[in-house]
Amino acid sequence: MLALIAAGFFFLRPSSTSAEGEIFLDPAAAQGQDSFSTEPLADAPDPAIAQPATETPPTASGSVTTTGSNGGKAGLYGGSLSSGICKTEKMLSFLQSNPDKANAWVQALNADPNLRWSGGQLTTADIPAYIGGLTPIVLVSDTRVTNHGYKNGGPTTFQSVLQRGSGIFVDAYGVPRIRCYCGNPLLAPKAATGTPKYTGKSWPGFVPGQADVISPSSGALTSFDVRIPATPNGKVTKVNVGPKCGPNLACPPALFKSGAQPTATPTTPTTPATPSGSPAPVFTPTLSTAVVKQNGKNVDYSVTLTGAKPGSKVKLVCGSSKQPSFYKTTVTVDAAGNYSKSPFCYTPDAGFFIKDTTNGLTARP
Repeated sequence: MLALIAAGFFFLRPSSTSAEGEIFLDPAAAQGQDSFSTEPLADAPDPAIAQPATETPPTASGSVTTTGSNGGKAGLYGGSLSSGICKTEKMLSFLQSNPDKANAWVQALNADPNLRWSGGQLTTADIPAYIGGLTPIVLVSDTRVTNHGYKNGGPTTFQSVLQRGSGIFVDAYGVPRIRCYCGNPLLAPKAATGTPKYTGKSWPGFVPGQADVISPSSGALTSFDVRIPATPNGKVTKVNVGPKCGPNLACPPALFKSGAQPTATPTTPTTPATPSGSPAPVFTPTLSTAVVKQNGKNVDYSVTLTGAKPGSKVKLVCGSSKQPSFYKTTVTVDAAGNYSKSPFCYTPDAGFFIKDTTNGLTARP
């Protein structure tokens, strides 16, 4: 468990692996420079949005300007019908299994003086709570960042451009914080000195002067207006800030038990005592849903409920961005506290979600 890893943190400055003015191109479907994880931590991105990178990088002449965007700008980011564009549980499990990389990961983020975290400096024990408060999202445009890899036991730092269609985790201010495919921590970019040199494979449509630079919103956001599909002309849909899996959504609660909890996460109720003095059982149900298949214009979704009170009746509601409640039903949980059905709901609308109104849970694919 991350809570058992040394909780100390480092003030060492990450080492640089890039030459002056060098900018690495990070295709959405590649691990990239000095990646924290050598194996993908998320599904491959949609190739229709993130086209394969096979081209030679363009040669820049003179300084290159970039487009500045506020992290709360409507349509800046995109959503996805795939629940695998970022996998919170897989990201946490990877860091739990690699304590040296977890230390380096925390070190890289702590190098940002503007890191918004209620606990001050991050420690490895804070990782579950920190990631649990981030939002998985898709880049609509090529985006400049300060990227971080892992090499020789510590973090490296380099400037890069993330390809549109990449899955990232952003904080409540709309700032990119993790590249989902490889697990690399992200910070705000630094301006290239002189004429930048692009390294790596380029992709169709990449133009240096059109890379976006994202600044934090003036205040913490409660939702993002994302484009689905994640293209410049995708329909804008509201998505709440926070994980698509978390303590009361799709991830096992044990993954989030160490460190401070995100402020938006409901706290676990106090265990009541029975008249005999022995503690009554406490149930911590989790709810999840996933895309099953495309059925004409409709998309079929599954439902999985675990950890509920055995034999209890639970009210489930399916909704979308257009219809907040298009299907309601009451189901009975089995003797192990579980219920699942696939497919369960279908809709042609974007922004699908399912609610367990009995236990106060919401899940999105």
